[in-house]
Amino acid sequence: MRGLSEVGGHEIRPYCVDDSFMKILIVNGNERPWTDRFGITTVGITNFLLDENIVR
Repeated sequence: MRGLSEVGGHEIRPYCVDDSFMKILIVNGNERPWTDRFGITTVGITNFLLDENIVR
């Protein structure tokens, strides 16, 4: 399981802000979208660029 401090070698602590904005972490590759327990959605760059419904 991925921790709060790092996802794929990237620190995600700056994304853990209590506000109403959607947090999207875009990573290299073709990773399918998933949302962690902190509400941060992780998605691969390929899916982010090709799927217009990712940010809805």
